[in-house]
Amino acid sequence: AAEELVFGVLSNAQKPLVLDADALNLLAKQPTRLKDCGAPIIVTPHLKEMSRLTKEPVSKIQAHLLETAQSFAKTYGVVCVLKDAHTVTAVPDGLTFINLSGNNGMATGGSGDVLSGIIGALFAQGAKSWEAAALGVYLHGLAGDKARLRRGARGMTAEDITEGLTELWKKVEKYE
Repeated sequence: AAEELVFGVLSNAQKPLVLDADALNLLAKQPTRLKDCGAPIIVTPHLKEMSRLTKEPVSKIQAHLLETAQSFAKTYGVVCVLKDAHTVTAVPDGLTFINLSGNNGMATGGSGDVLSGIIGALFAQGAKSWEAAALGVYLHGLAGDKARLRRGARGMTAEDITEGLTELWKKVEKYE
């Protein structure tokens, strides 16, 4: 049922999509289904999810992070956010970003959900897919850096990252 839902959404979507976690695991069976969608798509795989999508070993993906993200984005016509210590955001036309914000404390359950939420929120506010992805990754990392200063890397939770994001928005509003 979940597979039917994901493929149905891809076939009928008229609004931008952010695909993560189980949607990516289901797509690993038929990644070409990404081409069925007429709406912009951002995929946010971590290394293991990308391994499932590409049928390549994690070690090879990690050794060729930039090339893997770029190839996937171009092949499937999606923005690819390949999550690792330095997350790569690749756009089908070749534009690529390497994020340097963030820290090892962010390797915690739910962190990717926070990232997808940030990207989705930026999408909903009218950002282009590549802008939402690259800016979302950067803000997510900055929020994680704020959380690390407040809590330390060990024991950081996704909620701590969300609180860091709240701190960032307060600073932005201060200058509006």
